[in-house]
Amino acid sequence: MHFVTTEDVDLAQQYGITEFPALVLFRNGEALVYKGNLKDEQKVLGWLTDEDTLEIPNKIEEVNERMLERLLNVSSNLVVFFYDDADKYSRKILVELENIDDECDDVGIDFVKISDEGAAGRHDLKDLPVLVFYSNRFPQIYEGDLLNEEALLEWLLDSKDRGPSSVIEEVDGAMLQSLTENFEYLVVYFYDDNCPTCETVLAELETIDDETDEAGIQFVKTGDVKAAQQLGITHLPALVYFEAGVPSIYDGDITAEENVLAWLIQQKHEDTIENINRQLLYSLIDSQDYLAVYFFNDENEECAKVLKTLEKIDDDASDFGVHLVKMNDRLMAKKYGFRNPPGLVYFRKGKHIKYEGE
Repeated sequence: MHFVTTEDVDLAQQYGITEFPALVLFRNGEALVYKGNLKDEQKVLGWLTDEDTLEIPNKIEEVNERMLERLLNVSSNLVVFFYDDADKYSRKILVELENIDDECDDVGIDFVKISDEGAAGRHDLKDLPVLVFYSNRFPQIYEGDLLNEEALLEWLLDSKDRGPSSVIEEVDGAMLQSLTENFEYLVVYFYDDNCPTCETVLAELETIDDETDEAGIQFVKTGDVKAAQQLGITHLPALVYFEAGVPSIYDGDITAEENVLAWLIQQKHEDTIENINRQLLYSLIDSQDYLAVYFFNDENEECAKVLKTLEKIDDDASDFGVHLVKMNDRLMAKKYGFRNPPGLVYFRKGKHIKYEGE
């Protein structure tokens, strides 16, 4: 959207403007005159960015990355066509897509296009053009023929009507990285195709998928063993909860799905300290300027009492830029001076200080 000014009164009169100042939005050549108070900049901005204002009949709306992010936050069903404006094949596809734009709108599917190559990259989309259907921000890439509008429309309608699924969605490593960055609350089930128990565990976890959806926690699975290894996970299956991109590893019985569900809801709604392993510890020491690590032992009652105290100050520590995590690892505790946990170690730009107080 380009903003310009003019003092050409004759030009203004061509659009029926007789009082000044006046604001006109040209939408694909059509003039829309703003009727509100020009001194209220928030209302002007709201009008300029409103979907009804921007929508061009029989045309798919072009958005920028900021507008796309806003739509992802407010639209439950959003179709995005990522394309290269200079590509003839992309423009040919657009002609076909505009034939189904109105049908999508009629059933509550928002349809937009974006030619920002950087936006595609940030959504881990390497090859353009590509069409993605976002259901509550969760992406599904269309693998069919983009020139076949009837098949595409059928796929979109099926994707929307399918609604929340009791089957946990499969993702690869690249998509997982994108999801941890874009979802506030995400739980990931890591499995291995060669694991004899992974399928059985998955079947149990799929019984709580609907409940996690209702709680606002996105549940996905991945067989990308390398992605698990990057988190220091060596034994599969495993479950990891991400909040604002920060991982917390579930160390309970993964086959007890009701306990898993209770833990996930607790993680989201209470001030809990993330549980990490050695690989994550080394990564956090390198990446965090200020890090506090609480070493504990599940079998020690004092550890549980201390943990409850620390959870009361977790938010305060975060406000001061200190990342507080916990770790149930006796060898690592011993390495940092605690033969018998509990113990607290503070890392400041990689250098550790042992807390000697009570």
